[in-house]
Amino acid sequence: MDVKTHDLKSKSHLKLEIDQEPDYSKTVPQNLIKAFEKYKQVPFMAYRAGMSTNVKQIVDDYTKITYGQGTAYIKQIIDLLYKLDFNKGDRAVIYAKNSPLWLLTDVAIQFCQGVSAPIYDTLGLDNIKHCINKIEAKYVFVSSEYLPNIVGSLEELKTLQHVICFDGFEAQKVKQETHKVIAQFANFGVLIDDSASLYSLDKDVKKELNIEIVDQPSESQIDFKNVDMLIDSGKLKQFTLTSYQPQNDQPEEFDYLNILAAQSTNPKEVSTIIFTSGTSSYPKAVILNHENVLAGLGCLGRQFVPYHLNQKGVQSSTLSYLPLAHIFQHCLEFGAMQRGHLIYYSSGSIKNLTADLQLSKPSYLLGVPRVYNKIYQSVMAKMSKSSVVKRAIFNAAFWCKKTFLKMKNGILDPHMPLIDLIFKPISQAMGGNVEFIVSGSSALTTETRQFLEVCSGARVTTGYGLSECSSAGAYNFCGQKMNHQNQLGFMSYDTFGRVKNCPDCEFDIERDHVGELQVKGICVTQGYVGSKWGDVVKITDSDGWYSTGDLVQLNKDGSVTFIRRISQVVKLQHGEFVDLELIENALESDPLITTAFVHAEADKSAPVALVSVDSSVLKLRVGEQLVQQFMNGDKEALQKVKDFVQKAGDTSVRLKGLKGFNVPKAYEVYLDVDWTVNQEYYTSTSKKKHQNFINAHLKQIKGLWEEVMKGEQKMAGNEQEQKGSKKYIVAIGVAIAMVAYFLVK
Repeated sequence: MDVKTHDLKSKSHLKLEIDQEPDYSKTVPQNLIKAFEKYKQVPFMAYRAGMSTNVKQIVDDYTKITYGQGTAYIKQIIDLLYKLDFNKGDRAVIYAKNSPLWLLTDVAIQFCQGVSAPIYDTLGLDNIKHCINKIEAKYVFVSSEYLPNIVGSLEELKTLQHVICFDGFEAQKVKQETHKVIAQFANFGVLIDDSASLYSLDKDVKKELNIEIVDQPSESQIDFKNVDMLIDSGKLKQFTLTSYQPQNDQPEEFDYLNILAAQSTNPKEVSTIIFTSGTSSYPKAVILNHENVLAGLGCLGRQFVPYHLNQKGVQSSTLSYLPLAHIFQHCLEFGAMQRGHLIYYSSGSIKNLTADLQLSKPSYLLGVPRVYNKIYQSVMAKMSKSSVVKRAIFNAAFWCKKTFLKMKNGILDPHMPLIDLIFKPISQAMGGNVEFIVSGSSALTTETRQFLEVCSGARVTTGYGLSECSSAGAYNFCGQKMNHQNQLGFMSYDTFGRVKNCPDCEFDIERDHVGELQVKGICVTQGYVGSKWGDVVKITDSDGWYSTGDLVQLNKDGSVTFIRRISQVVKLQHGEFVDLELIENALESDPLITTAFVHAEADKSAPVALVSVDSSVLKLRVGEQLVQQFMNGDKEALQKVKDFVQKAGDTSVRLKGLKGFNVPKAYEVYLDVDWTVNQEYYTSTSKKKHQNFINAHLKQIKGLWEEVMKGEQKMAGNEQEQKGSKKYIVAIGVAIAMVAYFLVK
């Protein structure tokens, strides 16, 4: 069953400007040099925390550089790479917060015909090592705040030779932080002192090489002489440590970059490695060639994401704050360069996001539901405290605007000038200039989406894409009819989709129009890096279709709606299928439960849940005294709270229309625990790492299964008692009937 593709001739899409669309017969450098020459006098980047986004350098205004000036910085980075013997095909990792230098470095690597490999700055050390080793990288560009993580891990980075720090660093501070990283590794075993090592355990370590260490070494037991020498001198054995600080007021370098671009001629060659978020295991290394990188915004953004001039006739601009290591942000910024946009960079902290928006006043925003939900909740909280008159005016205006947008389905200009005055403070909070809002990663709630459409004055769209598809996939245009809040929309330009039967699921493709989404097109990548660099694990079938692992429903209008990840379904012992994600969403729909992890197993009769509860909501529902007793560990209070949460959870699950076997039969309750900040439990894109969470809570889950078993045994005992009582009553009834019969006789 085929998924419908967007009609780009409809009123919901922009007029085509073909000169700003990518040429897939050319490489990334060949496309970019054309754009850089065209927009050379136009502002390119703006920063207020230095060119490397250092929170210590934050100022109250943005500094801009033009596309022409950008070529000078690119040339400087290229010169540095060639000085360090960079060759065609070499892999260079970028490990830092979003910044002008981040993007300029990626561009420089492309002009050197190398392969860039961004990694999330929120990854743990174990994943960082995995990513660098997986692609056999020789180069790492890193900001000073993360430098200790790299230098302290060099012992375990097999192919790394050159570390380039984006900005200057304080040697003593880096030494101190590096020592902590090394000590952490030392806690897991002996660091061998041989000719390849940078550091070693002190004293009689050589005698202990075959002896398990019981006492974990402290920093005082480790010899840091070699690593300190590297930090001080910049060179030790095969390693170099270089600090790159950009030189301003250098001449533009169009001629030089044109020469390099002419040497980059094969769009099928590898351009970039994007690492997946790693929800179930180590991140996978997705291989993107030049076509894939260009197809990201070329497919998803064609006649949709603003061109060079926005609807007001001025240069389009955006704020870069989502990780550039994420495929969506990465492809967006490469597309932004292609279209001559101005990219403002955030100051590096989510706490400063409001100030960044006020100062940059972007014309379009890329975000995730978590950010937009916070804006919505904040406004609604303020409205609840306002006067009755203000609330009435707001609600009336909201209804009018919502009705207007519904009538004008898919219009490019969603403004109602007089009504919009009421919502002006809300749009001002987002900079006051936003005309296009994109939400990715997961679905927006109906309430949040309608709030943004009505109050922001912008076209609002939700998009669906994967790293394996270069971020292209499906999207909903502003005002599009929504069959469900989880609707993914129609397929993007030059991207094909179909729904294929899923034999391992409880749905039938013909009966339910539900199956696995498959994607095909120029956006689909080559595959994953295999056991070593050069090995490619293909992800498509013989006809070029990529199976996404996402279960979707094909709607009557040809769009698709997301149901769940196929892997998030468990078949219980009696044959029922339970959707863990659906149950979690149902539980989290109650303000009482802030986060829920649901677990089920094939040999069990029902799921169980571990939930974090909002103590303020709990106090309102059960009283402060019981919550305080719960916090103090009172056993009776613990059970009462668990019983209350279980009853509330039961109600939430059933209200969502789920059948009884979906209801968790036991709960582990935590108060005000924010699991979302734990990198082991959540990815950088706010997706749950279920297996990691379950592995960390095996003891608690075992206890929950015991509770379920006791409950089932108790229920079975009650049933037996009831059956026995029924038999006894029947026997008495028969006896009475017989006595009555003979008396009558």
